[in-house]
This record gives sequence, C-alpha cells and structure tokens, in this order.
Amino acid sequence: MTIGMNIETLIVGLSAVAMLLATVYALWRWSRVRRLRRYVSAEGAREYCDEAEMPTVSVVVYASEDAAGLERNLPLLLSQRYPKPYEVIVVNDGAWDNSGDVVSAMMAVDSRLRLTFAPREARGLSRKKLSLMIGVKAAKGSEVVVITNANCEPASDEWLLKICRGFVAGVDVVAGYSVPCYAEDRGLWRRYRVWDTVRVGMQYVNSAVKGKMYRGTSDNLAFRREAFFAHGGYARSLGLKWGEDDVWLRSVVKRGNARMELAAESLMTAHYDDPKRAHKELKLRRDFTSRFVRRKQFLVDGLMSAMNYGRVCALVAAVALAAATGNWWLLGAVAALWLCAVCVNISLYNKEARLLHAPRLIANVPLQALWTPVVNLRYRMAGRKARRGYYTTTLE
Repeated sequence: MTIGMNIETLIVGLSAVAMLLATVYALWRWSRVRRLRRYVSAEGAREYCDEAEMPTVSVVVYASEDAAGLERNLPLLLSQRYPKPYEVIVVNDGAWDNSGDVVSAMMAVDSRLRLTFAPREARGLSRKKLSLMIGVKAAKGSEVVVITNANCEPASDEWLLKICRGFVAGVDVVAGYSVPCYAEDRGLWRRYRVWDTVRVGMQYVNSAVKGKMYRGTSDNLAFRREAFFAHGGYARSLGLKWGEDDVWLRSVVKRGNARMELAAESLMTAHYDDPKRAHKELKLRRDFTSRFVRRKQFLVDGLMSAMNYGRVCALVAAVALAAATGNWWLLGAVAALWLCAVCVNISLYNKEARLLHAPRLIANVPLQALWTPVVNLRYRMAGRKARRGYYTTTLE
C-alpha cells in the first residue's frame, strides 16, 4: 500500500513538474508570437520616409551559375514602383554559364541594369563577400545598397519601397525576411525543413524586433553605403567564407540603428534546385558563424528547449509508471495533460508559421519537436568535421 501510494505520489509529482514546465515554455513562445504580431500590426505607427525623403538605391544581385534565376527575377527587380530612380547591379561570380548573356540582353533595353564581375583568379578570401564588395563599390551614387541573390524573387512591385522606407535618420540597416519556395520542396523530410525554418526564423526575427538584431539574410538586406565603408566593409571577416549577413551585422548594429521589415510586400522567396541540400548548407553555415555573433539569444533558446524536453521526459515517465501500476485514472489524467500540451504546441507553431509566411502543420508538430535535437546534434557533428572548409584558402 505504501509503495503504491509512493508511486502514485511520484506520478502526480512528475505530472505537476511537466505541467509547470509546459506552462513556462508555452508562455515564452506565446510572448514571442505576441511581440511579433504587435510589431507587424504596429506598422502604421512607425516612422517612415515619405517619397521626398526616400534614399537613392542600388540593388546588388549576387549571381553564381544561375542564369535561370536572373532571367526570372531581374525583370521583377527592374519593375519596382519606387519614387526615385534606382539601379540594379549584377555581380557575376565567375560563372561559366550564360549568366552574362542574360544580363547583357536586358541591359540593351534597360539602362538601369549594370553588370560587373568578380575575378576568377582571386584566392584566399570569401568569393561571395568579394563579389558583394565589388557591387557596393560600383554603387557610387547611391545612399543605400540592397543585397540579394539571383535566385530570389520579390513578393511584389513594392518590395524595394517597403525595404527602403525605414531609412529614417539614425537607421543604418534594414533587414527584410526571406523564405524558401516551400511549394518546390517535395523531398524527404520536407515537413522538418518547414518546421526548422520557422523555428530558426522566430529566434532571430524576435531578437531583431526587440532591438537586438544579430542576424539577417543576404537574400534581403539593406544598409547605408556610408555605414558599410565606415565599418570596413567585410574586411574583418574576409577569411570566413560566410558571415555577410550575421558576422558583419555584429560590427555595425547597435541599439536604435537597425530595423526589421516584415510587411508581406517586402518578402523575398528563394528558389533552389535542391531544397534539401540548400537547407543543409544553410544550417551548417549558421552553426559555424554563430560563434562570432551574440550568444545570449542562443542561450535563452537552449534553456527553453531543455525545459521543453524536461517536460516531455516527465510526462513519459508518468505515463510509464501509471501504465505499470494499472492505475487507469492516473493514466487518463496524464494522457489528458499530454494531449493538452500537444494541442498548445500545434496552435503556437501555426501562429508562428502564419507570421513568417510558412505552411501550417498539425500532426507533424509534436514529432518534429521531438526530432529536432537529434537532427541538430547530427548537423553539429557534421559541422565540426567540415569546419576547416569554412575558412578561405589560396586553393579555392
């Protein structure tokens, strides 16, 4: 009798711990959803440039073996409804395909389009950052530079307007948001990639709207040209293959001089030939560059994730003990707690997905939440093996 009561007490205690942890975790996630929703809905209350104050702009497009992307997306970049003249500069990173021919043909009918090249013989530095620096230097008459990639499609003809309207006095950086083209991802683990994109997006976007930007995306990032050169451009991190949208931001961003732009019209959609490979490469790059950026946000997210898995372990133990003792009343109560936690997680994920323009998930949410640390550990181990390859060498 005493043993049975002790086991029942243990089950109740584990359930109480699980409920407490689930409540804290859910409240934390809800606070992020609420903050982001309020930021989006407060668009009309923020200060923006009027048409007369809009900056002069150069859009720098990084291209590497992506003639199809240039052919699809350059007309969209050139048809933006922007109140002032702007230019589009394509930097061809030594591509051997017909990218140059595609751009040259468009240049013949639109004088706003320009083409430059990164020399193939350049070694010992980041090819992409070299290309972007060439593009920024070519934008001599512009106050603001917007960088993107050849595979990126703007959401509307107001994309440039929405991105650049935030350059009021004191703002040096405006970070837009980018999503992969989810409709093109039909491969294995597609739902995991959707889940992971939303999970990571909520981390850095929420930090940005709190005024603590530590990451953007090179698909959709704008900055004052003067501020870029005042901080040495990418000179401090040319030895890293990546970091043009996080390591560089760390040196430029301070409280009050950076904004996040989340209007639907400002979105970029990235098209990939191989979405699985693109997602893997991006995760490995982010894992590598995370050591060079602000760590506090990663610690908070890690703590909350650990708390969530503590909740899961407590519930699993409670269910196992209740089933072993044959106490169906307690088993039903614990199962009800489990179901409640699952429903809350599904609801919170779908609110996050809606804010970040991602597909909704239902049954997959609890599975992906459990699987994520295993996948992250796998990527962490793969990243350690490949770490040497993320530094530039003269053999590239």
